[in-house]
Amino acid sequence: MDTAALDLSAVVFPELNAERCVHASLPHASCRACVDACPRYAWILGESALRFNEYACDECGLCVPVCPQQAIRLPMVFEQREVAGEAAMMAHCHFSGVEDKAGQIPCLHAIGLTEVLHAWSHGQRVWIIRRGDCGNCNRAKCVRLDSRVAALNSVLLAHGLPKVILRDLSAAAWSRLLSGPKVKASESRRRFLSVLGGCPVKTLARNGHDNAGKKPLAPGEYLPEKLDASLPWHVQIDPARCIACHACARVCPQNAIEQVEGDIPAYQLHHRLCTGCGLCRGVCSHDAVSLRIWEKPRTNQLVLRNHHCNWCGVSFQAPVGRGNISTCLICASASPKRNLRQVVS
Repeated sequence: MDTAALDLSAVVFPELNAERCVHASLPHASCRACVDACPRYAWILGESALRFNEYACDECGLCVPVCPQQAIRLPMVFEQREVAGEAAMMAHCHFSGVEDKAGQIPCLHAIGLTEVLHAWSHGQRVWIIRRGDCGNCNRAKCVRLDSRVAALNSVLLAHGLPKVILRDLSAAAWSRLLSGPKVKASESRRRFLSVLGGCPVKTLARNGHDNAGKKPLAPGEYLPEKLDASLPWHVQIDPARCIACHACARVCPQNAIEQVEGDIPAYQLHHRLCTGCGLCRGVCSHDAVSLRIWEKPRTNQLVLRNHHCNWCGVSFQAPVGRGNISTCLICASASPKRNLRQVVS
């Protein structure tokens, strides 16, 4: 299926919250999520800026779920019907074969893990979908909704939690279900759906469920706090490589890496807050930071030790696992034959 045949005269372009974009925090950030996800190359990452070509965009929305900081917003309108006693979200894509436009979104794979988890955390676990031929669609060369739901369900089922139900109906069955009575939402569910969409009950807008001026909720924050399980994202620091420069803690927009001082200095790792933005990995000059997907965190803390440099006399820190270190990073990287002067504030 060629999306070039679509009528693009009424395209709704995605909106970018520039303050959330990682390239605003670090101009040379390595994130290319939106660029790589776009099948029509509408997002362009140059040497100095991230640009958007509105003439290339066909409103597919695939850039939305891959943005780690939820900086891209595109409204998606769903229908809701009752299925087996539960309120189910209904959506179909441009190429589904369903004539009714109700519940139509450009691409089902634009429904991200954050949206699924947000709905799941509020008891909204059933998704009824109707898709076209994804195998022959140039929009489907991406992480698919099925894969996101399967990864989430593997964790939920392993801990006895209700799974997300994703059911693909035929065009005829989808239309029959759509013609049925609409769900009479309880007051609590109305509030939930209003939060999702910002205004209309059936509208699900990316970033509509939190204040765009604040940091986004990471996928892991929707899972139960005491859940001892694999997380959508978590950060790992190699003590053998880490030099305790604190750059990763300073650049993290989510406070997933927290520099803790006191009697026992350490990096406290708040894995549930990690969005996988990669800024910590990008600023680490020693490749000590890595990001893991759907794995169980090994540790929540990297303990540091205070040291004293024998050359310049300054105090510095290093991971406990590195043993006793006699020189700070600057002195260790300087030539011993050269006079060294360090200004310490």
